[in-house]
Amino acid sequence: MVGLSVWQMKRNKSDTGFKARYIKVPLPMFRLLIKDKRKISDVIAYGVYLRAMAQDVSAHNADLQLLYAYFHQESNNERVHLTQSLKNKLEKLDNELGLTDEDYGGFLPSNCGRFDPEAAEGNAVNLIKEKLQQDSDFANEVMEFHALRQVADLLNFERLDVEKTKQIHEKYQRFDNDVFAYANIDIMFKYLNDIDQKTDDDIACLLMYMAYKSILGDKDLARANKELVLARMVGAKGRDELESILTKQPHAKQFYDRYSSVDTFKRIRKLVCKYKFIPRIETIPGRPGLGTFVSCDRKLSDKKFAEKIKKFVDDERKQKNRDRVNKYRAKYNQKSEASKYLAEMFGTSSDSKISNAPPRNGS
Repeated sequence: MVGLSVWQMKRNKSDTGFKARYIKVPLPMFRLLIKDKRKISDVIAYGVYLRAMAQDVSAHNADLQLLYAYFHQESNNERVHLTQSLKNKLEKLDNELGLTDEDYGGFLPSNCGRFDPEAAEGNAVNLIKEKLQQDSDFANEVMEFHALRQVADLLNFERLDVEKTKQIHEKYQRFDNDVFAYANIDIMFKYLNDIDQKTDDDIACLLMYMAYKSILGDKDLARANKELVLARMVGAKGRDELESILTKQPHAKQFYDRYSSVDTFKRIRKLVCKYKFIPRIETIPGRPGLGTFVSCDRKLSDKKFAEKIKKFVDDERKQKNRDRVNKYRAKYNQKSEASKYLAEMFGTSSDSKISNAPPRNGS
């Protein structure tokens, strides 16, 4: 099955932490799925790497986890395997300093069976700590591995191939600073595990979900009109970038043209709601001019949702009024500065007429 050689995921129905279970998907990667739906494996791996690098990582036990992975590198049951680079460096350290004990290699004798490299001859933990303090490149590599290991635990992965995950990130790292969507990992894996059976409409449904998520960002409510959602579905931040993408990328234009009709767009939006990817996508009855509002707050009642929209509209109106006042003030201040400048040039008061000004025609 596509991508499961990179990572596999445990099925745990009790784990429903929606906010915690996300990965970051940059807009340009949306177009990978339009061109080839099987690229979802790359999208997930890249998103997992970004998630790992974005979160706060505790260095606590990084040395122990590194040694544990090293002592277990031949085990098929190990969740996260070392990269070849780390393996080579640790083998070199092992040969030079002796990280492992010939009898139990980091474990206490069999009557205990407890992992304790500090008890091994030469104290492997201290040897690693010294190396981390002396070699910043090695330390960065270890923390990268440790971050990915923690994310594998957080997202409940059964297996994570750090080597391949890093390679995929390096392939697409030019997207690191782009606008991104927070995509739920469970939704992404449902697609991955059944990707060959997914239709074009299914892929459009996933892209619309991620388009809405990119618009929402970390807010709990946003307004998303059809034009913006369609632009985001093909990985464009706005109208200018959309025109460039549609001109240069035929597969994106074909997709855009297919799903830009009102009826087709609404049909895909109904699927997004049916699958509960986005809990709330609603237009205010009787006030279509206000646009469509979206929210991912699954606990939001109808009353609270209406209150949030009212506050959103009121805040927007107030901001427009403030912008209008500020624009007027800026224009007034600019005029005042011009009057002062003329007064200094002609030696007159800014409130009086300039006596040396040229006469009007016909006077």
